[in-house]
Amino acid sequence: MTIDILVKRKDEHASEKMLETLPNCPICGAKAYLEGDTVDGFWFGWSVGCPRYCLNDGIHGHNDNTPKRDRLAAHGFSTKYTAKRWWINRIKRAGIGGKGGKMKAKTKKIRRGLYKYKGYELRRFGYHQPDHCVLWEGVNIETRNADFHARTKRQLVLLIDEYEKSTCESASLREGGKHNG
Repeated sequence: MTIDILVKRKDEHASEKMLETLPNCPICGAKAYLEGDTVDGFWFGWSVGCPRYCLNDGIHGHNDNTPKRDRLAAHGFSTKYTAKRWWINRIKRAGIGGKGGKMKAKTKKIRRGLYKYKGYELRRFGYHQPDHCVLWEGVNIETRNADFHARTKRQLVLLIDEYEKSTCESASLREGGKHNG
């Protein structure tokens, strides 16, 4: 008895136009992928996400305990449109996206490996052998203290933005407390 596979799909790729509309990864800035998965002639659906994403990768800060809804890659979507919609919603949930996952304020390049951003110098500190990555530090221009450290410039900017947001919120709470008391 022989069984023939009636439909055999090859790996499919989304159109260039559709890929252009996908936001980049909000953490590392890599261009998102959107591809159809076929293994040994069996169709497994569409996959979407950051091509660099892997649990415990040291870049994205996710591990085995990270809920699936918070991860930066997913597979098994029935259509490329549902996969694209999932990715766009995931970026929105991260709260740091926008088209292309761009930062709200731009860094100003001084020279290779040195940038300015919101009162900080962002410096490429150098290669860190144990983690196999390049480290960055954010040095406060006024105090000359290295207040922030990260594995990518984008992560460093996000840390500075989070800190600025939290200090603005705590300042508004203090002011609100003065008016009420």
